[in-house]
Amino acid sequence: MPTVQHFEIPADDVERALKFYKGVFDWTMQKLGNPEDPSKDYWFFDTKDENGNKGIGGGLMKRQAPEHSVTNYITVPSVDD
Repeated sequence: MPTVQHFEIPADDVERALKFYKGVFDWTMQKLGNPEDPSKDYWFFDTKDENGNKGIGGGLMKRQAPEHSVTNYITVPSVDD
């Protein structure tokens, strides 16, 4: 069965979103900065299940357009099958 491998969350206020997800879910964040364009900085984070086991990875970035919404990436053996 294909599974969600990674997800991305766009935010209008990145600092507020980082504080929220860290505070509510205790996600560990790691910033991947973009020195040429800080508006495109990206934060990777690891999720945990209710037992503290590693969950799927995610990312958070500044919303680039009003229609920019959460994106899920699903792993499949082949896009042709």
